[in-house]
Amino acid sequence: GDFGRVFVRDVVRQILEGLLELADCGYIHGDIKPDNVMLDAASSHPTVKLIDLGSAVRPGREEALLETAATLEYMPPEALNATKGASGDGWKVDTWALGAMILEWATMAPLWLSYPCRVYLEPSDGHRHRSSTRHREGLFVAYPHGGLFAVSGKNPCKIAQRQREVQVSDLPLLLDDTKRHGIPLGRWRHGLSFLASLLALDPDDRLSARAAAVHPFLLKTPEP
Repeated sequence: GDFGRVFVRDVVRQILEGLLELADCGYIHGDIKPDNVMLDAASSHPTVKLIDLGSAVRPGREEALLETAATLEYMPPEALNATKGASGDGWKVDTWALGAMILEWATMAPLWLSYPCRVYLEPSDGHRHRSSTRHREGLFVAYPHGGLFAVSGKNPCKIAQRQREVQVSDLPLLLDDTKRHGIPLGRWRHGLSFLASLLALDPDDRLSARAAAVHPFLLKTPEP
């Protein structure tokens, strides 16, 4: 689909609203990922619902996520290492997962995919009348190493190490390299700072759902 700035912001806002409602009930969702975010985009205003609360936990029980069906590649480093963050703020497990999901939208490769792949991109209306050869060549994007957070054997500590490598050294370049394939987050005003703040390795530095909801990236202001 056409993941424009307005559309993406609307979807992210609704996810954050859902997380805040869960927090008001005293729960961390614990398994935020694309499969658990239901999107009805048939109308001009997309509607989002969070599903699958089987991994939901109370704050302070983040280590229990490793024992549930939670998807490791969307869990933050402190949960993968079965330790509490410096702040003990378990709510930020979900905001990390939201950042991981946005990163996946930007790269168009599932974070969990642990083998090389090619991703087929649906053509936009403006490219449907190309010749069949150009059509095929233009719609496949190669990912020689698979998903960004994927490791063989799904070892939690190795996934956490891979997350650190991506956040510390690769993130700005990665978004620049993939701007033609997924959502062009690196070119959107405040987009990179929003993602980096969701994927902060230290929970003390990571945005909470409430802080993320008022980040400049999500404010309804005209783009330059």
